[in-house]
Amino acid sequence: MPPHRRLTDEVAESAALYALGLLSESEHSSIDRHLAEGCSICQSEISRCGDSLALWSEQTAVSPPASLRRKLLESLHERQDPKAGPPLLSAGSGLTVLRTTKMEWTPGPTPGLSVKVLFDDSEHDMRTFLVRMAPGSLYPSHRHKAVEEVYVLEGEFQVEGIELTAGDFCLSAPESVHPNTFSNSGCLLIVKASKHDEVLR
Repeated sequence: MPPHRRLTDEVAESAALYALGLLSESEHSSIDRHLAEGCSICQSEISRCGDSLALWSEQTAVSPPASLRRKLLESLHERQDPKAGPPLLSAGSGLTVLRTTKMEWTPGPTPGLSVKVLFDDSEHDMRTFLVRMAPGSLYPSHRHKAVEEVYVLEGEFQVEGIELTAGDFCLSAPESVHPNTFSNSGCLLIVKASKHDEVLR
């Protein structure tokens, strides 16, 4: 990678992550090699970020909260790729593609839950969601009006004393009732459920 000629958003972001120690080992080594090649732009920005962190630590006299790292990583995970194109693509063959990283999360029905609606099946009164549960969040007891399908993409999800982890699938029969479902450490799910499920608070 040749030395940069100007400071860009991408350079500033990489420098901040380098200073915070949030890069992978390979990414960190790549920047080390880049600095050794004499990129004054990156060196200056990394030094500035390091100075800012040192000043913040001196003024607060405490370590940054763990939630700061989690929130930063979440925001990077959801970072939009400008080359990815629009969030919704349709083809004449009836194909529809959603680029979910370009979709906004919306607040879910309870604190700590956020959702992205992937498909609204008005004919069958069903919806398919991406659901993100923050650590310690829960969804209250509820009755299923139709078959519910849950697939765990990341983290852990607790259902009736059973811990589901990435790759696990849960199917709930119509009229079945679940007590509170929750996640201790947070999770990302794909959920297909009826629009008429009944919450039993």
